[in-house]
Amino acid sequence: MLLALVNDLLAWCLGIPDRLFPLLNSFPGGPKFFSQGYGNPKIFFDRRSYILDSLRDETYDFQMKGFELDETQADSKIVMSKGKFLSPVANLLPKEAQTCHFQLIEPVEDAKKEVYVIMFPSTGEMGGGSRRAMAKRLAQKYGWCTIILTAPFYGWRKPAAQKAFFIDRVTDILLQSEAVIEEGMLLTRWILQKDPSALVGHTGFSYGAAMASCTSAISLAAGMDGSRIACMPYVGSASPNVLADGVLESGIDWKALTYSADEPYATTRKRLYDIFDETQLRVLAKHEHGKIAVASGVSFSSDGFIQPKYSMALKSQLAAVTSSPPKLRWLPGGHAFAALVRPVVQTQLLEETMQELIQSKKAMD
Repeated sequence: MLLALVNDLLAWCLGIPDRLFPLLNSFPGGPKFFSQGYGNPKIFFDRRSYILDSLRDETYDFQMKGFELDETQADSKIVMSKGKFLSPVANLLPKEAQTCHFQLIEPVEDAKKEVYVIMFPSTGEMGGGSRRAMAKRLAQKYGWCTIILTAPFYGWRKPAAQKAFFIDRVTDILLQSEAVIEEGMLLTRWILQKDPSALVGHTGFSYGAAMASCTSAISLAAGMDGSRIACMPYVGSASPNVLADGVLESGIDWKALTYSADEPYATTRKRLYDIFDETQLRVLAKHEHGKIAVASGVSFSSDGFIQPKYSMALKSQLAAVTSSPPKLRWLPGGHAFAALVRPVVQTQLLEETMQELIQSKKAMD
């Protein structure tokens, strides 16, 4: 009993930084999400319907147009290459965001490279510093390879007029998600096709964890061999609903989303929430063929950004696309604390889950 109380107190204390986030957004004139309103969300939903129909009908164009991969040796133990290709969603994105940029980090050794981890970006993750550090450890310790994706509207792909990572329209964040998922799917297929023995893990932190989970699901819809795929969400959710619920609400320009000056806040919030709800992982899970081999995640009990109910929803929806029940490990703390310990805890998650995938594949062969 006492131990449980101490653990709860520790979790509450470690979650304090999350509760300070609304204060940072209280200063007038600061940038916020969706300052230019909704845009046209129908563009996203039409694209989502198209891709699911074309995957079902086997008419989806998997060509990675303009694919380039330039190898550069980072140091004596690591090779880091920069790659790019035209996003399959390019025609729906701003000019700056149309090209998918990624980094491939590999060990220098000529040993056969069969294990790949694709790391998806979190909200606001413009570069890949934290992910590169984890990738180097995986390369040096295990000989594994890592692909680090840059999302549209971030880093090299950020529109010039956009303020930091505060995306201007609701439609843009939906298209950002769609682009990342399809780009991740194409990279997964590229890996699995170039090496029949390759294994692929999808991972990310926060928003990146949601994108990793959706990529695992859509890779199944694309007919890929799920026995060669693992999903490893670090502090994830099943949809962008978290933006409209919890401390992240304070980062949204709600006035830009109202239909009238006297519209109740609850009405505006529900409208946005309902739009996001239609992008849940479960929508993609309905179209899967087969199951991925392994899904394991980590969440934090006092997370103010991604509340525990959303992590539980992700676990529940991943169960529909995983051959064995997904695992979810709970740790004390909040979202800010999760970011702080990410280099250790997420790396451990990757190591344990990919080893499980390796053993699972060996048992089947």
